[in-house]
Amino acid sequence: MTCSAKSDPWLTAWMPRIRNLSLDEPVLELGCGKGRDTATLCAGGLAVVAIDISRPSLQQCARAARRASAVQMDLREPFPFRAMSFWVIVASLSLHYFSWTGTKGAVAEIGRCIRPGGLLLARFNSTNDIRHGAGVGDEIESHLFRVGVRQKRFFDRADVVGLLAGWHIEQLAEQTIHRYVKAKVVWEVAACPTEGQSRQLTASALGA
Repeated sequence: MTCSAKSDPWLTAWMPRIRNLSLDEPVLELGCGKGRDTATLCAGGLAVVAIDISRPSLQQCARAARRASAVQMDLREPFPFRAMSFWVIVASLSLHYFSWTGTKGAVAEIGRCIRPGGLLLARFNSTNDIRHGAGVGDEIESHLFRVGVRQKRFFDRADVVGLLAGWHIEQLAEQTIHRYVKAKVVWEVAACPTEGQSRQLTASALGA
């Protein structure tokens, strides 16, 4: 069974706001995979900078969304973008492979790269995502499990809120989605930089 974008239309409701914010500037998508969400964004008339660590995934993304700009990078490394480069950053199911320190570091880079008044749209594996391995395997640290050769993190509400400490969480909801063959439970979050965070980012960008 192959699931199409129509089976997981999570970005559809956000498209008017994304377009309004991004104007003629690109959306940054972290962990684009094969380009399903990238294609949705491009079909909505948006420019996209699509990030993934996997070269084969980026090649498939390029076929799915020919207008996107592909960048290969590890999200645990500093992002190769100037401060406050993007109005909208999308990170759907791409921040669950790392230690808590590595995950917090990636979110710090997201905070550095997003503009004041911008929007982060993200989804995280839920600790209730039992069909996709929640609680299975050796626990490396709280809610991070080793499954075969990979590690995978699952989040409860407190994890998501803690990860986004310093952000204004506009929406946080646990949902069941049908992106894959088996139903999957995720947290969907919309968050904005707070006024204090924006001042800090502005000062940093100006070299204060």
